[in-house]
Amino acid sequence: IIEIVDARKKPSTPAMKVRLTGEYASNRHKAEMLAMEIEETHIRDIAKVESSTEDMCVCGYPNKRELLRRGIGEEQVIDKIKSLDMPIQEEDAKLKIYTRNNSYHELLRLEERVANMLVHGIEGIRRAIVRKSPDGEYMLYTEGSALKKMSKIEGVDFSRTTTNNIAEIAEVLGIEAARNAIIDEMMNTLEEQGLDVDARHVTLIADAMTVEGEVKQIGRHGLAGEKASVLSRAAFEVTVDNLLEAAIHGE
Repeated sequence: IIEIVDARKKPSTPAMKVRLTGEYASNRHKAEMLAMEIEETHIRDIAKVESSTEDMCVCGYPNKRELLRRGIGEEQVIDKIKSLDMPIQEEDAKLKIYTRNNSYHELLRLEERVANMLVHGIEGIRRAIVRKSPDGEYMLYTEGSALKKMSKIEGVDFSRTTTNNIAEIAEVLGIEAARNAIIDEMMNTLEEQGLDVDARHVTLIADAMTVEGEVKQIGRHGLAGEKASVLSRAAFEVTVDNLLEAAIHGE
């Protein structure tokens, strides 16, 4: 709830519930293939990457089993590494990527860059798990959120897909959707904790936060800091600063 009323751009645990259409919703295998498709895969997940000071190069050893499991071809990995525009040498079971100048610092940076390259999937979606929903359909739960990119993926029912990232909802679906998301998230959190709060309190907060067409936080950098009355601003936070500021401007 603190995250929501602070209107943080990035929640600490972004997550999505992705509903599926047609065969994807009824066939577990298809749903799992889709989960693999969207889960981000970096080179470090499918290959062992280490630097060699002897040759001043970074060696990559692709893991064939992992490549097969994720449905990624070795060519895809090689093409991705080639996009670095570095000298590359291919040996039977490994790739050698050479640095341009032979500095150790440069070698370590190259190792990190290679290991963190995204080969497959959607950036930001760290994991995707297939679960059965109460209505008997298969759906995906993801760790990480990328609402805009999900709209373009075949098999995803975008109209029923939700995320807990309110800033993302405001950007993709608009301010009314963000207002509804604030209400839903807050009511669900309160109900989970067994707290009985009247929904009208929460709707009032959501309205106040979104009334100007963007999601504003409630704190001193948002709603409370914009109040017309000097005393109500001073009563909220940083009292002395508010009173000094008001005195300077003759408020």
